[in-house]
Amino acid sequence: MRTSFLLTTTVLLAATAGHAFGNLITNGDFELGNTGFTSSYTYVLPGFNTIDGAARYGVGLNPQQYTNPGGVLYGDHTSGTGKMFIANGATNASLVWRQGAIPVVPGKQYVFSYFLSSWSHVEPALMECRINGEVVGTAQASSTIGSWSAVSHTWNSGTNTAATIELRDLQTAYVGNDFTIDDLTFAPPESAKTPAEQIEDILNFVDESVANGTLVAEGPGQSGADHLGEIIDYLETAQREIANEWFADALATLDKVYTRCDGDAVPPDWLAGTAASELAEEIQVLQALIAERVIEISDQPGFFHLDTGFDVKLDGFTFVNTGDLIPDDDFWWWLELQGGACFGMSAFAQWYYTICVKHHDNPIHLREICNNTELFPYAVNLAQIIAALENWDKMIPASFGLPDKEAIRSIIADMYLFRNPVLVLMGQSNILEKGHAVLAYRAWREENTIYVSLYDPNHPGEKSHRIIYDLVTEEAWYGEYVRFYPISAFNW
Repeated sequence: MRTSFLLTTTVLLAATAGHAFGNLITNGDFELGNTGFTSSYTYVLPGFNTIDGAARYGVGLNPQQYTNPGGVLYGDHTSGTGKMFIANGATNASLVWRQGAIPVVPGKQYVFSYFLSSWSHVEPALMECRINGEVVGTAQASSTIGSWSAVSHTWNSGTNTAATIELRDLQTAYVGNDFTIDDLTFAPPESAKTPAEQIEDILNFVDESVANGTLVAEGPGQSGADHLGEIIDYLETAQREIANEWFADALATLDKVYTRCDGDAVPPDWLAGTAASELAEEIQVLQALIAERVIEISDQPGFFHLDTGFDVKLDGFTFVNTGDLIPDDDFWWWLELQGGACFGMSAFAQWYYTICVKHHDNPIHLREICNNTELFPYAVNLAQIIAALENWDKMIPASFGLPDKEAIRSIIADMYLFRNPVLVLMGQSNILEKGHAVLAYRAWREENTIYVSLYDPNHPGEKSHRIIYDLVTEEAWYGEYVRFYPISAFNW
């Protein structure tokens, strides 16, 4: 299973386009300590369990300073040895961080960015960003301890001449909900680049870094020169793909470069030197710029009609919510799970279309399975179990905190890029209860309304089901469901 780029202003893989330019945030890297911002949390100094209690924070080198000698230990995002904002989350959505009176130019686009991580794997933070009281996006922290996720939100200044930026944690669990924040930036208008400009700058950066010795090619299997040549070929290919607005191809090509300079052991890096990590960051910036470009396109009235090609009766089959995830017999006694079949069957339908139909790769022959009346129930339920057990905890958010506008944009952008249906979780409120899972496969715009066609395993084979989104009120609904969360990372 591959991970796709979640194309929304809440996406966690996007890096700031402003880090290379002037930053309007004061003390955004927290190196000056507890100054330049306000918080409704209680400030504590390092010491044994001083941060033990809801709504407390410190500005320090690592979480262990505020817990105990056996506590979590990892460094800040800036350098690994500097300071960061370290917090034990509140039991209400109170103010985490605020900075105000930031001068802005009216009618311009700005980018607010920061890095978010967890120092507990339980109930990760769900950070909401507001600018001048307007919610501009939310971001879920990783459940992997010490894993920094880059967050980026866009905001148009409109008639404003000043901005007040706030972060609030919508995760209100008492246990867990421990997070760190670092490297906040608010980019001035002139920092924004086009994807074409950014890829040109990256190619120049590679040339300059190789010449001055800060970027060195290495790695197994080939000579350094061969590896460097492949990297440059990938970047030039991405440049052509961007010029033609083949954005899905460009993202795939850029991933090949990023994974060879991101510092991870798998796959082995081909590039080393002090400029390698900066190159990885610049590629993330480019991915963010591509995401913004796709969203701009999706906002244009003439963008729709968009169709992934999914059929509600794939090869004559429908994928039905049977009500229970696990068959009720002695064979499955060790898995006492109920419900979840809507998620499992939506995931199964997506997998069958993407792998078996679209790419003509048939590891499972459904017709042969269906002819075996004993095997079929177990095969289908096994597919649901695999989908749910291996991915449920990784992808279902603790809260449906996405504004409707961002959820719909994310669904549309991911369908546009990958031409695949997108799994969508939905709820009757912001809390994950009375939820449902469906598959979004088509979208179109009619005047001030966007329609998103759904495959609903509660209504197998029916084409009339859709999310309706009102562009004027910025509200979306599907029957009783009013909150939506696209699982864009679930792409086979």
